[in-house]
Amino acid sequence: MTKAKRNLLLAGTAIALLLCIVFSAFPAYRSATTAYAYNNDNAFDNTVLLDDFKDENGDWITDFNYSDYPFKHLDTENKFFVMNFMEYCYSYKTNLQDNYGLYLYVYNPNGYEIIEDSAANKVQMAVSWRTETQDGETVTVADDYEKFNLKYCSKSVYKEEEGALYKFRIIDHVSEHDGNSILTRVNKDARRYDISGIELHIKGQSNAVDSTVGGTFTFTGYMAGYGLSGAESTLECKVTELETVRLQVESTVYRDDGSDLGKDHQNQLTSVYFAVDNSVIEKYGDWKNETLGLQKIKAEWWEYKTQPIIVTSDSDMVTALTPYIGKDISTLPDYENGHSKSVGYRLGTNQVISGSGQYTNIAYDWSFNCGRTQSSVQGVFPGETCTFLPYLIQTPDGIAANDYTVSSSDLTKYMLNYDKSAIGGYIQTPSKTLSADLFRDTVDEGRTRGYNCVDIDAGDKFNLLSYNNSHGFWDKVSDYGFWNTVFKKHPTNSDRKNVSPIHPVTDSDLSLSGDTLANALLIDKADESKFKDYCQKNAKLKKTTFLFRFAATDYYSSKITADINGGAWIKDKSYMAYETVFLDFDILQLTFNKEGKFTVLPVVSHPIDIIGAIRPPLDFGNVGCGKMLSWVFFAILIVLLIIVAFPILPHILSGILWLIKLPFKAIAALFRSIKKTFTKKDGT
Repeated sequence: MTKAKRNLLLAGTAIALLLCIVFSAFPAYRSATTAYAYNNDNAFDNTVLLDDFKDENGDWITDFNYSDYPFKHLDTENKFFVMNFMEYCYSYKTNLQDNYGLYLYVYNPNGYEIIEDSAANKVQMAVSWRTETQDGETVTVADDYEKFNLKYCSKSVYKEEEGALYKFRIIDHVSEHDGNSILTRVNKDARRYDISGIELHIKGQSNAVDSTVGGTFTFTGYMAGYGLSGAESTLECKVTELETVRLQVESTVYRDDGSDLGKDHQNQLTSVYFAVDNSVIEKYGDWKNETLGLQKIKAEWWEYKTQPIIVTSDSDMVTALTPYIGKDISTLPDYENGHSKSVGYRLGTNQVISGSGQYTNIAYDWSFNCGRTQSSVQGVFPGETCTFLPYLIQTPDGIAANDYTVSSSDLTKYMLNYDKSAIGGYIQTPSKTLSADLFRDTVDEGRTRGYNCVDIDAGDKFNLLSYNNSHGFWDKVSDYGFWNTVFKKHPTNSDRKNVSPIHPVTDSDLSLSGDTLANALLIDKADESKFKDYCQKNAKLKKTTFLFRFAATDYYSSKITADINGGAWIKDKSYMAYETVFLDFDILQLTFNKEGKFTVLPVVSHPIDIIGAIRPPLDFGNVGCGKMLSWVFFAILIVLLIIVAFPILPHILSGILWLIKLPFKAIAALFRSIKKTFTKKDGT
């Protein structure tokens, strides 16, 4: 860059910064997702940050003093502060719009090392406005927000300090809301930018952290050369406060004891909870409404369903299978008819045996390395076959698989540290890159794999259908055996229909305890204490806690029957499970309804990962005497009934024969009637 051009840039920048105002009084916020980005380079991207605060003579511009931004520990909700927002070189002339850009200058008082190229670095801004009447005046208010990517430009280097200030450029994109970009959306006479917050990714953190900005910036006029020809700079900026809602979001995963999908399936309802100041509800909500006037919640997340997760207490199995984790066994040289002898272990869920001895048939719902074989006398029917396992988790010494739960934190660590394979490539969320091999190519029917951004209304409802909803007596006998069916040792949960996605927690809710509380509010029983503490703590702060149920999905967990190349069966040492996970979940805005008047409030909250614990199958798989033996007992019961009923058996058989003959007698009578009719007509 030539010296003359550099001086021109710095002079223009100094004027813009003077007019734009330094506003460290405003805190900051977090991240966004884009469908299309303008990535054209701007010369101003490459200027040195501290030079932006100097005039053409190299002197600090008025009102800027670097000593106002020292490194010091600030124990506040905000980790970062936006100390300046800048509109650079806007013009209503299309031939002068290439240099247009929006820039954020961020104060980093705690000296965090920001991951400069992270996709999690974002800013949340309004993309839609409407007019309404307030106190007799017509005002314009924002009613929809999106996130925009931030491009790292530079950071301050001053004496021995580095990174007290960071400079980012906001990357424009075309919005799905209205098909416009920031550039095509702004009013040329008064360009308005509503910024609720920024999210920046700190090194060592799995997710970005948010900081509140809460500012509305309205620019009028133009920099010299970008308005009327020959005119000097008329650029001015007015800054007003933007109301935001800061939330501490926690998650919980509820699982019913059954599902209409069948045996070993459970309804999974994933929720978050957060507390809102009662003053906000008083101002914008409705205490008489069942959701207190909280009408909608807009949130985003990345959704994936895991591959089968194998949990075992069998150390020999772990030793044998570990070399094959992350490998497709169908590519092994000795893989034939669905089986590899070198892998050895054969795994299957819901084993069903029919016949005996050399005439035995074995079937599975799901299997790994079982192979399909069939002859005139016996066969193996593997059901859903699997040739690739990315998850193998061993229980701690002395703990049986049926008693071991893989915690959310342990499963998260497993995913983050997985490096066995990336045959399917990688999935990218704002804050992390994970092997796609950990997840299936699909999610549950009716749901969207990958990025989701949904505005869920209080009127939307969830249905959690029970096992009984689609399974009758004979289904239960087939799945759980005769005796377990008779004594109801099968899923007995009831249908839960029209479950509201938004539920304000009441004192009567908190008066419940244990399973009653969990089942009433549809939260994880293990979260009861934490949940109650959260609600009670916020109640003292005059806040109301809301449950936000945003996803109903399928959880599957089933015992595994294993053997080594067809040898003796190994039971009750392993299980297989899979679930849906939600990464970088974040709430963008809340919409309140007060007697028909809707108010949208942007939200500042840390994105979180919601990965439910992997729990062993419910104890319905332990069918005692077994399914086949249950059928034997059932047959014996029928024989006993026949013996007991033998004295009246002839009468019963006579009745049955009479019933069988009845339709034939009716047909014969019909034909006789027809014959008589025709005889009368022709006289013969």
